[in-house]
Amino acid sequence: MSIGSALFGGGRKSSTARRAGSAMSKANRIRKGSQDVGNAEALRSQVAELEHALQTELAAMAEQWDSPREELEEVVIRASASNIYVPALGLLWRPYWQASDGFTEPAF
Repeated sequence: MSIGSALFGGGRKSSTARRAGSAMSKANRIRKGSQDVGNAEALRSQVAELEHALQTELAAMAEQWDSPREELEEVVIRASASNIYVPALGLLWRPYWQASDGFTEPAF
């Protein structure tokens, strides 16, 4: 509440003061909205630049890794029965009992 309207208006805002306050509020909303639009446009341009840089880097990586640097040739290695050595062979037995109800329990 402004001082003038408090002194002359008996503590109530006049319709002119109310309209002026409303107009100032609208002006502030419009100003903030235009700033948001400017910020959004700047962000859009930054996103477009980043996407372009990403596509450029992806194309460079694809070119580097998609084309093989040297020719690969297939080499066949056949298994032979010679030179095979088994140092140890073992057997493990763990007995279980099967009960009449179908459940098993260890017998050790």
